[in-house]
Amino acid sequence: MLTVIAENRIKVGKSSSRCLRNNNKFPAIIYGKNIQPIYISIDHNIFLKIYENNKFDFNKISIRLNEKLHYIAKIKDIQKHPFKKKFLHIDFILK
Repeated sequence: MLTVIAENRIKVGKSSSRCLRNNNKFPAIIYGKNIQPIYISIDHNIFLKIYENNKFDFNKISIRLNEKLHYIAKIKDIQKHPFKKKFLHIDFILK
């Protein structure tokens, strides 16, 4: 199973998302039934290498959050830059 290491993010919005992208990270969200949405950030280069490898099943992704919490999720939506190899945002939904 693919494991993604993420960090909590407190600030949400356009300016904080731009700041993340300038620091080689991108925003993401984890949501599901009966839980509050969890706003996270993911390192762009690490996720890009995993994504381009295409050997993994993206229906089961383990998201490790701050070394304590683990979530099993799948990718619901990916927003990419139109012509650059950059992720803008990813939505994860809990399984």
